[in-house]
Amino acid sequence: MPELDGMVTLFQRSATALSALVHLAAINLFLGRSVYLEGLERKTPTSHSLLLAMFFAPLGLISHMATKVACEAHRNLADLAIERINRSTAQV
Repeated sequence: MPELDGMVTLFQRSATALSALVHLAAINLFLGRSVYLEGLERKTPTSHSLLLAMFFAPLGLISHMATKVACEAHRNLADLAIERINRSTAQV
């Protein structure tokens, strides 16, 4: 397991710190792009997930997954309600 002193020494070098920053930014941008494109495809709101993904990638991913589940459940309930309304009006 890495020691804290070793990590501090490692990140004192500007090249190492810059490399880590670029790596994290690339991961966050890739995740943000994926969240955005999937939101367009599924017509799911993504603004909150994108904001989280840009700063904290794992939280953005969890937020997007929860939003997908909630939107899908909402769509299923709406479809069920419309189907019930159509049945009741057809019987009259």
